Amino acid sequence: MSKKVNLFIIGAPKCGTTYLFEYLKQTVECDMSSVKEPDFFSHDLLTRNVTYYKTQSIGNQVEYDQLFRLNQDFPYHGEASVSYFTYPEVARRIHTYNPEARILILLRDPALRAFSHYKMDRRLGYINTSFDSIINREYTGAFAEQFYDQYITTGYYSRYVKTYFDQFGKNQICCIRDTTDMSHTIEQISAFLNIPIQRIPETRVNQSVNFKSDLLKSLYTSRRTRKLFKAIIPPAMVSLISTEDEKLPHELNEKLTRLFKEDQHELKRILDND
Repeated sequence: MSKKVNLFIIGAPKCGTTYLFEYLKQTVECDMSSVKEPDFFSHDLLTRNVTYYKTQSIGNQVEYDQLFRLNQDFPYHGEASVSYFTYPEVARRIHTYNPEARILILLRDPALRAFSHYKMDRRLGYINTSFDSIINREYTGAFAEQFYDQYITTGYYSRYVKTYFDQFGKNQICCIRDTTDMSHTIEQISAFLNIPIQRIPETRVNQSVNFKSDLLKSLYTSRRTRKLFKAIIPPAMVSLISTEDEKLPHELNEKLTRLFKEDQHELKRILDND
C-alpha cells in the first residue's frame, strides 16, 4: 500500500477541529479516518503519561492504515488528533512519515479557548474545582499540573506553531488564527486544499451543553451516553434541557489576555513573516 495519509488537523483543542473533521468527511475529495482522533503519532507519549482523560489511541501501523481507504484515489486521506499540537516530537514524526503532508491548525482567542476547555472537562466530570483556582495555581489536587497545562500552557500557541512551520514550511500549512466564523474558516481551508466548498453546517458539531438536570449532567460523563445523546436528541431540543452557556468572567478574561499578550504578538510575527 503505497499511499499515505497526507492531511492532518492537529488542533488546537476546542478550536473547531471536530466541526472541520465532520465537514471534510462530507466532501468527495477527502477520505477522513473512520476514527476521529487515532492519536497514532502520539500513541507512546499518551501511553507513557498518565492523563486524567481516557484515550483510545492506535499504536499499530496496520490498524492505523485500516482507518482510511488508502487503496482508493482520493486527493486527501486525513485525520484529526489534537494531541499532535503540543508534542514537538509529533511534528518530526509526521514529517518523517510523509514530508508532503498538509497541516491544518485552527486557533482562537486563547483565553476563551482555555475556559471552553475547562467547561468541557467539568461537564465530563474530570474536574469540580473553579476555573480561577486552576489558573491561579491554588488547586493542588489530582492532576493539578495537567489541568494547568491543558488550559493555559496549550494557549501559548507560538511555540507549537513554530515547530510545525520549521518542519513543513509555510506552503504546507494553513493556520487560522480565529475560527469564530467557521464559514470563513471553511472558505480559507477549501482554498488552501483547492477543493470546492460544500454546504456549510450552521452550528458547531461539538457544541457545549450545560444541562439543567443533575441526572443528565451525571449521565453525560459517560462516553457511551454522550454518543447516544447526540444520536437521538435533535439540536432544537438541546436548548430545552440545558441552561445558558456560562461566560468567562470579565476580570479573568482580562487577566488571561494579559498573560497571553506577548505570545500572541509572537504568533502574529511568525505568521506574518511566513
